[in-house]
Amino acid sequence: MVSAQARREQVDYAVSRGTSVRRSCALMNVSRSALEYVSTMPARDAVLTAELKELAAANPAYGHRFAWGVLTRQRHQRVNRKRVRRLWRALGLSVRRRKHRKIRTGQPRALAPTGPNQVWAYDFVHDTCGNGQTIKALAVIDEWTRESLAIEVDSKLDAARVIRVLERLFETYGTPAVLRSDNGPEFIARALRIWAMMKHSDIATIEPGKPWQNGSIESFNGTLRLECLDRECFAHLREAKIVIEQWRWEYDTKRPHSSLGYRTPAEVGTEARAAVTQESNQNEIAAHRASCEAAAEQNTVEVHHHDGEPVITVGPRNGDSPEARCKPEIGCHGASGGRSADWNRLWAGFAGQIGSCFRLGAFWKKLARCGWPGRSHRVSSSGPRGHESDLGGQLGLVVRRCQSEVVL
Repeated sequence: MVSAQARREQVDYAVSRGTSVRRSCALMNVSRSALEYVSTMPARDAVLTAELKELAAANPAYGHRFAWGVLTRQRHQRVNRKRVRRLWRALGLSVRRRKHRKIRTGQPRALAPTGPNQVWAYDFVHDTCGNGQTIKALAVIDEWTRESLAIEVDSKLDAARVIRVLERLFETYGTPAVLRSDNGPEFIARALRIWAMMKHSDIATIEPGKPWQNGSIESFNGTLRLECLDRECFAHLREAKIVIEQWRWEYDTKRPHSSLGYRTPAEVGTEARAAVTQESNQNEIAAHRASCEAAAEQNTVEVHHHDGEPVITVGPRNGDSPEARCKPEIGCHGASGGRSADWNRLWAGFAGQIGSCFRLGAFWKKLARCGWPGRSHRVSSSGPRGHESDLGGQLGLVVRRCQSEVVL
């Protein structure tokens, strides 16, 4: 099917060869009123065409899909994807890429992540500088957010250096559940395995000769080589470190990712970590509330005033009657007979909680002097100045005596 513009050009050619306009329009099935039509599309697409040329010059490896994603982010408005594809192909900016045969095993992926900080993948990429120095880059990514967490560049990297890089990333992003890698000597070293076990992180190595089992990092390495290493000629190792780190920042913050809905990995990672943090805080609050309710069901702690002094009363919710409780006047000199081991453990735990929150020197001095308090004791706010007893020592003495009574 020939377009209208092509038919109009054929009419012009026929007229230039001596054929009449009427005869040429009849042969080409073109209306004579349409011969003077001038398309407005070139003027309308002039701004977008200039932007596409600039984008293609800065990123030759981009296709029309990535160009559409970048323009959408830069303009902060929707751009027709088919319009971008039409102009991209008309300008001859399409890049021919070699197609790779995909191996489909039909098996689900092992240890597939469902959130951030679950599975990290890392691998090495090699290159050479202009002065002959070798480049060995350690790339670490988060498989869920597609973030490039670090690219460590040096002439040689051993297992100790890998541990230092991971230690820095653990402090920044937290500890992942799984570290996925191939069977390189740096990744299967005993020091790395022991360190990961101490950090409560598992190491998952792929089967030998099957790099597609670690496809996320292999795809990232291909992107790194296509968009950075193959485009740049590094004069020395220092320049390679600076350029690669700059590319990593642009990859995380500027380059859209198709699997993330053409959003940047940094945006997805920030949102995902914020959601996980909020959920964990809510779970901690719910667990703390449940533990407090359970403790309240088992025990009661009452604070009231007697003769102008605060009195703390501790006892089981469904325990003894009020008449059986020790009166405040008995204080620390009440008889200890008839107390059960559960009550002794309860009092020891309560004394530990009070001691960790407050520093009442006179109170703990009285406890140490009398040895074992009753269920209700008077807390004196006054005491000899300069003679505050050591909180930890007095608390330990009381707890040891409580434990000795429990054993007896």
